[in-house]
Amino acid sequence: MNNCVGLYNEKAFLLFNFYTMLTSFYTIVRAVVEGIRCGTSKETCLTYFGVGISVLAIIIGILCLCFMIFTAVMLAEIINLKKEETGTIDRKQKKKE
Repeated sequence: MNNCVGLYNEKAFLLFNFYTMLTSFYTIVRAVVEGIRCGTSKETCLTYFGVGISVLAIIIGILCLCFMIFTAVMLAEIINLKKEETGTIDRKQKKKE
């Protein structure tokens, strides 16, 4: 977080991480549903570029999974800091001692 999250914007950052994680999860679900729908239908499901929707759904799913894991870890870190009632600087100073 590099000292960008402070007392006054911590709630906004926490909510941003939470909603970003939820949006990534929703996008993964939609990509899987669309990929399955396209794979089981009789239509070709080709885009204008000639790449199948199933391939694009797999790529989108993998990217969103990576992003969801990243934001989940950040969210867990923020929640852990809130439970300890400390900041990242205070935590690092305790490790040095």
